[in-house]
Amino acid sequence: NIQHTTGGIRKSDTFLEVDGVRFDDGKSTPDDVAARLRGPPDSKVGIVMERDGKVFDFILTRKPITITSVRSYMSKVGGGKVGVIRIKSFSGTTAQTVQDSLND
Repeated sequence: NIQHTTGGIRKSDTFLEVDGVRFDDGKSTPDDVAARLRGPPDSKVGIVMERDGKVFDFILTRKPITITSVRSYMSKVGGGKVGVIRIKSFSGTTAQTVQDSLND
């Protein structure tokens, strides 16, 4: 079982600090952390993470993130196949992405 990492961060890590702002007060939300992580592409962000009781410091370069809001696939049902379109969230491109999925 290989765990995917980006910049050394693992899925189970806990954010303690982002660019000097502490998040270990018990009041911070994931949205608070995300707001601090966001910034211009290719700018640097310093973070402090906790993993298995150990503290790790990272300096990462921000990159654009593409979020796929529509996923389509074929599913076997009984003796046939059914096309499935899953919409995770709605955005300005969702309608066109659904249309493209129907045309494929």
